[in-house]
Amino acid sequence: MQYKEKYLIVLLGIILLSFVFFYTGNLMIKGQIKDIKKFDRRIGKAIDRLNSAQVLNRELSGVSRVIRNSITDSETEKFPAEDINAFVNQLGNFADTLKIPVVSLSPKESYSPGKVMEHQFTIVFECTYVQLGQFVTKLERSDMIIRINTFDVLPIREDKKLLAQAEAEAAGEVEEIATRYRVTLDLSTFKVRKEEA
Repeated sequence: MQYKEKYLIVLLGIILLSFVFFYTGNLMIKGQIKDIKKFDRRIGKAIDRLNSAQVLNRELSGVSRVIRNSITDSETEKFPAEDINAFVNQLGNFADTLKIPVVSLSPKESYSPGKVMEHQFTIVFECTYVQLGQFVTKLERSDMIIRINTFDVLPIREDKKLLAQAEAEAAGEVEEIATRYRVTLDLSTFKVRKEEA
């Protein structure tokens, strides 16, 4: 055998070994890629379950906070003054953060038939529809059980603003001035008397 044939055989052997090496490597990598995809799907499902559990935990902790704030002991006859003052302050803070001028805010008498105690409040303020929506949203997010008994919205007559808007329109400047409304909300908060064991 000549050197040329020997080199050719060695070269073919190297090519064959390279082919076998890359083919088996490819098979092993494909198998591992399948395993990786399978584990990735499992991880994705576990992450989805974890996210759902976290959302549910947040929601349930909010519900439990509302329930804790709404239960009182069985001997309580009326709403405690601290709770009334705290709610009045909370309403004032809601209005203050939304830059809503409060005309009046007054608690009324408590009403407590049976296991449920109800305390009513009346708040009168002046705002736009957007501010009103934001205020109601803040009420909904409160940690108390709140019911809006009556909802009275009346437009405020603002002659100066209407005159300024008419002058701006006449001059060709379109300037929209938001209409303000006087809103009267009659609210009720509730507490449930805890039954004795």
